[in-house]
Amino acid sequence: MGGVGAIPVRIDQALTSGLTGNGRPVLAELAALAERLAVTGASGAIDLQALPLSPADLEWLRETLGRGEVSTTIEAAGPSSIEETGFAGVWWITHRNASGQIVAELIEVATVPEIVAATRDEVGASAARLAAIVGESVPSGKETRA
Repeated sequence: MGGVGAIPVRIDQALTSGLTGNGRPVLAELAALAERLAVTGASGAIDLQALPLSPADLEWLRETLGRGEVSTTIEAAGPSSIEETGFAGVWWITHRNASGQIVAELIEVATVPEIVAATRDEVGASAARLAAIVGESVPSGKETRA
């Protein structure tokens, strides 16, 4: 007998790195959502907090998706960051409360993230305000010369 030292031991890199292996199915779902967006125009999202993802999984997803050219922050009941990934139409969105704690984190697949798009009511109110400004500032066309 060779004793305990003779037993081959294999260390699984995923276990030592904190990865659960749940990131790859998220990528598969994102690929399906991107295909649906390209074909039908329908958007979709994955709630990252509803999935059994470790901090290492989230970091792996961020690294795999990369960074795109567009990012913005919205200040409403706490900051929300919207970052385009390295894939067009795939957005990483993080909502924080006033204390800075993450309250929601998702990846949205859309041409423009829903949170950024103005609603029809907002556009209607803006149109009315612009029309009022135009009405106040447009010269009547009847200039008087002295």
